[in-house]
Amino acid sequence: MALGVVAVLALAGCGDDKAEPRQGSRPVGGSASASASTGADEGATPDGQTPEIEVLGTGAQPRRVLELDLVEGHVEDGTMRMTVTTSADVMSTPPVKVPMVMPVRTTVTDVTGDRATVESQYGEVSVPRSSGLDEASRQQLLESMQLLDGTTIRVVYDRSARTLSSEVEYGDKGGSEVLERMLDDFAAQSSNLSVLMPEQAVGVGARWQATSSITVGGITSDVVATYELTGLADDGYTVRLTSRQTPRRGPVATGGEIIGGGTDVTGTTEVRHGMVGPFHAIGTGHGTVTMEVGGQRVRTTFDMTMDVSTR
Repeated sequence: MALGVVAVLALAGCGDDKAEPRQGSRPVGGSASASASTGADEGATPDGQTPEIEVLGTGAQPRRVLELDLVEGHVEDGTMRMTVTTSADVMSTPPVKVPMVMPVRTTVTDVTGDRATVESQYGEVSVPRSSGLDEASRQQLLESMQLLDGTTIRVVYDRSARTLSSEVEYGDKGGSEVLERMLDDFAAQSSNLSVLMPEQAVGVGARWQATSSITVGGITSDVVATYELTGLADDGYTVRLTSRQTPRRGPVATGGEIIGGGTDVTGTTEVRHGMVGPFHAIGTGHGTVTMEVGGQRVRTTFDMTMDVSTR
């Protein structure tokens, strides 16, 4: 996601202002998303791979099956706070630190059997003047982020929180390359603190591992996430998680070739029954990626913090 923020700045600065906005809808994540319209398998992760979940230990009694418990008509408001710091070893490029706050309103529009349809509409993203960005870059980022305002993502989940299908409805401004990249990045960022739940009943101390993959900005990464249930109450539960994302070597659609890299994320997610988003989630991540572009190798390092709350 950190690379995506830098890409947004670049696209905002050098993109074609006369490009026609795209109307209608598309699968979230472009080629990376599972969508009913593309005929992807149910239970697929963003690039169409069904996640593999292995329970490493069921924990102490009492145990129960963790699952989404949603009611049609439920509405909640969430706030995502992120700070991403990125640096690249190109011509002594100084680090770029980008903090932002993004509101989102989520509505459960349908619950049928073991499926729930959820619509999340983005609000206006803010970037504080104290961000450290020069004003020109800050304004470019804000202009790009304004494209998110009014955009709605529609997702169908099963009771284990697996995504069955997802698509985006553009707001009044229509779609664009910048907006599509941002949506992919935010979807990937949100997945860092989401919890894939096992089908077995688990108790405090339970551990399980999920293997999947995700594609952002033309880069596909294999993801191994490990979860530990640290709290279990009548109204919800708390999970501590760690994940390792490893980009696949080879050419990428946006140009250049991945040589190596990886991202490590740790976090804690607190879930309440009846809610789609986390009641509270915090996470940190550190990663690097090395690409070869035009015969030159470029190594980018990034650090991120994320804080999500829902009410």
